[in-house]
Amino acid sequence: DRARARAADLLGPSSVEAATLPELARGLPARARWAVADIDSPADLWRAETRWWIRVERDGFALLRGARFDSGAAVGAAAVLAADAWRVQAALESVARGGPARQVFDALG
Repeated sequence: DRARARAADLLGPSSVEAATLPELARGLPARARWAVADIDSPADLWRAETRWWIRVERDGFALLRGARFDSGAAVGAAAVLAADAWRVQAALESVARGGPARQVFDALG
């Protein structure tokens, strides 16, 4: 119940009640909907994760370019390093499963 309430606070009550991915996408706040746009099947959730990591990296680089004497540079560096670590993890998992899934690496950009 507590996790459900926190998810509703974060994602909106409609998204917590969703039974399908399209319903989930419609229930999300506009600022979060982009990650699951056009995802209809749980088998395609990896695409949403990939989109999210690409955006984390892009936003991290933007913070690094605009570095001032604040925490932006540190947050940007952490975001870029986290995205890089995710790519390494994806590559290792791909190898462990028998080789690269080309569609995944094409989606990484």
